[in-house]
Amino acid sequence: MHVPKIVEQAENEIPILRNIWHREVSMLSGGQQQALVIFCRTLAQSTLFLLDEITASVDVISAKPLMSYFRHWINAQNAAGLIVSHDLSEVSEYADRVLVFANGKLITDLQTPEYGKFQASELSDILHNAWQLH
Repeated sequence: MHVPKIVEQAENEIPILRNIWHREVSMLSGGQQQALVIFCRTLAQSTLFLLDEITASVDVISAKPLMSYFRHWINAQNAAGLIVSHDLSEVSEYADRVLVFANGKLITDLQTPEYGKFQASELSDILHNAWQLH
């Protein structure tokens, strides 16, 4: 059977997607289903992606390659991704900008530092201070 190049690339970059293509979706783990949804959304060629808790059902080992794939794809397509997350390590690793909301109000807007990513401890301190002020 011929495997499309994009599927091969996804399997190489997102290991959780390996060997799932002949299985019923209902038989996949929650993490595999989530990774498959993210992969399928990248096929849509959209310029804006809205994703809520992108790695919520994905195990820790699989989350990083999934986020890396999505981030690389967003950059390659010159698209934008709005990701809701409660995971500071995920935010610190992949965000260009972090918006913090409390009670439906924006309480802080952080741009990526010059060195390319937020340090998790730095972000945690900023968020803690923002909560104290609000």
